[in-house]
Formats: sequence, structure tokens, C-alpha cells
Amino acid sequence: LDQSGRPKLLIASTLMSLGYYGWIVPVAFDVKQNKPFVALYMFTGSAGFIIPYYLTKKIEVTQASASMAIYGLTRGVVHGFFVGHLLNENASFRFSSTSSLLTSITEGTLGYWYATKKHLKTGTVETMAVGGDVGFYLGIQVAQMLNILIDKPREGSSSFLLGSAFGLVGAKWLTNQYYYSRGDARVLEAFALLGAFTPYAITDLANIKNDRIISAATATGTLLGMAYAHNLLKNKDFSYNHGLFIELGEIAGGLLATGLAYLLTPNNMDRSKVFLTAGSVGAWSGFLLMYHSFARSATKLNAKWSLNLNFFPAGLLGFSSKHDRRTLAIPIMSARIHF
Repeated sequence: LDQSGRPKLLIASTLMSLGYYGWIVPVAFDVKQNKPFVALYMFTGSAGFIIPYYLTKKIEVTQASASMAIYGLTRGVVHGFFVGHLLNENASFRFSSTSSLLTSITEGTLGYWYATKKHLKTGTVETMAVGGDVGFYLGIQVAQMLNILIDKPREGSSSFLLGSAFGLVGAKWLTNQYYYSRGDARVLEAFALLGAFTPYAITDLANIKNDRIISAATATGTLLGMAYAHNLLKNKDFSYNHGLFIELGEIAGGLLATGLAYLLTPNNMDRSKVFLTAGSVGAWSGFLLMYHSFARSATKLNAKWSLNLNFFPAGLLGFSSKHDRRTLAIPIMSARIHF
């Protein structure tokens, strides 16, 4: 019984209960008095560990199923708010919070069930998570281009949720066609971030103020970044640590360059262009530096098959044995074919 992901799932469910569910449950039940509110928070926080602990005591919880459940629990919080506005255009905070709570638990449960039933790998799950997040971001940009981001909450919510769903489905299709490791998923996400941020810096540098043009540029950059990353990863197999280092190097490079720009830029000039440009250059520099540090070790062998032969001269001594059964015989040769 594979329960390697159970500790991770229990930690996540406990933190979610203490950090979010514990505050939202009293709101959902319209509890306003301090004493019942605190008591309900404590009960909810403890339930975040006790209930999943007993539910997963005798069932399989792999690393992949735990990751997929955590994705549903965390992203479901955001999705649920927009589900509330989809159901009720003038939803109150209590209604949206209750919808967020229920959607989070539902998505977490469905995520675990789907990953377990389909026997998903961790690389597949993390690639789907990247696709879902990118799809949600693209849904926001589409809503901005259609001018429904704020003026039409129901249509805007539909755009966000459909974008996230298309991102999940698209990423799953991608992993069906090509192998993606956990590290590959991190590199894919790093390229998506670069693809979104770089056009934003360029449009600001060009003094473009039209929100629709900016949204179209960042959405296009995101898609192009992911397409290029996919083509780049076809002959790569990054480990999780190396993929994570590449993504963190990109973020660190952007922050370092922005910090230097802040120190060197006079106070009497427009800093936004300098900050965005420096951040973009720094992010690209950090990404390229870390990527080229690990790309060689991640390159797959081009050979489709290989043959390895090993000879053991000591095996010839077995022919001199007088014992008929030769129970201690040593092999003379071994062959191994990789394909």
C-alpha cells in the first residue's frame, strides 16, 4: 500500500484548515460572537487533520495523488469565489466564502480520486497544475480584452474558470503525448512567467496604455513562452531540484536587478519603466544562467537502442568442477539491451 504522499497531504489539509477553513466556516454559519467563533475555529482546525487522517488510514495516497489533491484544495479556494459569482452575480461575501469553502474541498477530493484512478505520475500532476494556473491567468486576460473583467462579474467568472479548465485539459493532453518530469514542469512554468512579464515590460517601455493591447500582448507572450519551452524540453529530462533551481534563479535575478535599479535611479524620474525593464533583463539572465548550468545533464541520449556485453573469464573455471550439479557455477557472459 503506497502511502508515500500521506504526510504531505495531511500537512496541507491541516494548514488549510488553520489558515483558511477555520476562518471561513464561522462566516459560512454566520457566527458573530467571539466565543463561538473561536471555538468553531479550533474545531475546524483540528478537523483538518483528524478527518483526512482516518479517511486515508487504509487507502493508497501516492505522491501524485497527494499533489493533485493539494492543487484542488488550494486552487479551489480561488475558483470557489468565482463559482459563487457565477451562481449569483450579486453574491455577498458570505455566499462567496461558502462557495469557496465547498469548492476547495470538492476539488481536493476529486483531484485525489482522479490521480488515483488514472495512476498519474508526479510529473503529469505538476504539469497539469502549471497548465491550470496558466489557463486561469489567460482567462483573466481574455476577460480584460472583452471588457468583462469588472463590469460583468458572471461573464468574467466564466472566463476565469473556463481558462483554468482548458489549461488542465490541455496540459493532460500534452503529458499523454510527451513525457514531462517534475523538473520539466518547473521549467515550463518559468518560461510561462517570462512570457507574461516580458511583453508587459515592453508595452510599458513603449508607453502603451490601452489595457486590451497589454492583455493581448501578455497572453500572447505566455502562450509563445510555453510553446517554446515545450519544444525545448522534447530532448530534456530535468530533475526536480534542477527545475526548481532554474525557476528560483529566474525570480532571484529579477529581484536583484530591480533592487539595483531602485538604488541607482534618481528620485525625480519615472521609475516604473526602469524597474520593469531591469526586472525583465534580470529574470532572463537568472533563467539563462541556471538553465545552461543544468541543461547538459538533462539532455537525453539520442540513441534508440544500445547493446552491452560483459565477459567473465572466471566462469570457465566451472567446467573444471567435478560436481555434476555445479551449484556454484559462475556465468561466462551477460548481455543487456536498452531500447
